[in-house]
Amino acid sequence: MKAIRIACAALVLVTASACSDRARTVATIERPSPPPYPVNFDPSIFDETSATIDNEWWPLKPGTQMTFEGSAFEDGERIRRRVVFTVTDLTKVIAGVRVLVGWDRDYNDNELSESELIFLAQDKDGNVWHLGEYVEHYEEGGHFAGGRLWLVGYLEGAKAGIQMTASPKLGAPPYSQGFAPPPWDWDDNARVYQVGQRTCIRLGCYSDVLVIEEFEPAIPGISQLKYYARGVGSVRIGWLGEEDEERETMELVRLATLSPDELAKTRATVLEHESRAYMYGLTPPAEQVEAGT
Repeated sequence: MKAIRIACAALVLVTASACSDRARTVATIERPSPPPYPVNFDPSIFDETSATIDNEWWPLKPGTQMTFEGSAFEDGERIRRRVVFTVTDLTKVIAGVRVLVGWDRDYNDNELSESELIFLAQDKDGNVWHLGEYVEHYEEGGHFAGGRLWLVGYLEGAKAGIQMTASPKLGAPPYSQGFAPPPWDWDDNARVYQVGQRTCIRLGCYSDVLVIEEFEPAIPGISQLKYYARGVGSVRIGWLGEEDEERETMELVRLATLSPDELAKTRATVLEHESRAYMYGLTPPAEQVEAGT
């Protein structure tokens, strides 16, 4: 639930003025510790293929780029939202597990607001895990305002979570998608909300769609719904709960495979992005995936 997980105290290079009023409000909410729906992370459940993510509900092939467009309310006014998610050809070792590096960029009314590196790995059973993230924030005009980072194994109290289970089932218990204690205050959780759905977007219609509800236990009455098509990944984002003032809705509008030149430019930008993360001295640097892996 990206819209509600920004904490002002977690910005490492900016003053409090860089945060919105909504961010300040969320930062004051008392969150549980440890997470109420923990999952058992153990490096031994991963093998040498952990950075190869081929989960049928969320396949992440390096070079894939997904663009989502939609809108949300901000300060009572509806704004345009665009998210560009790129699967890079970079991997990194975190807590003894080799992870794949994803790059997510968020735009409000065509201005970059966040640029995020997310670290994902697939275990031997096919579950996709989230081991941390580095988020940079940008002010009006695209000016860098600072960043925040949490990584499993390098931040006391941080816990890995599951982004997508191998076999999602209706009625299964909720599960943590990752946890970082204050001042990061990251506590996303998820449950299977619907299965076998049909949804249509500009790119076409999908059947047998899986709907995942994401929520924070400390913020009741607000959930984000993510619609997943088998073999594609997320195709639509919606909301649930009358208390959700943002009411973000988005859909997949472009699914592309980057050319070798485009992927090389992406790699260079992400490595520059990574170099600004203040905790990365504790982990090996990201490196390019070898051809054929």
